[in-house]
Amino acid sequence: MNPANSSEQIEKVRLPLLKKDIYEIDIDSIVYLQSDGVVSRLIALNGKTTYTKVINTTLNRLEKQLSPRGFCRIHRSVLVNLKHVNDYGEYPQMTIDLTSGDSLPVAKRRKLDLHTAYLKYTKY
Repeated sequence: MNPANSSEQIEKVRLPLLKKDIYEIDIDSIVYLQSDGVVSRLIALNGKTTYTKVINTTLNRLEKQLSPRGFCRIHRSVLVNLKHVNDYGEYPQMTIDLTSGDSLPVAKRRKLDLHTAYLKYTKY
């Protein structure tokens, strides 16, 4: 479910890597970000290939930057791009299935946030 219009310009984001490098990436290629202490791991798609980059910032900062752009916090350590959600279900534990093939758990207290954000995202 991609509500984006194909005529829209590609939106990019600049993220800090280790050693003070900057990584510029198309927001739509980011599948999710996962906290790893004071750094975060970016999981993205290049075509059908999944790759990972270590981002030199916290998930809280990334959430502030990316939430207005279709990202939702589903766990204290995971921020997902709603564009890459294939499905989500509640049995036996709520999980989301992503276009990368990953299946991630959703924290109980984040279920309503995910549902609300996903409905809002798909109505664009």
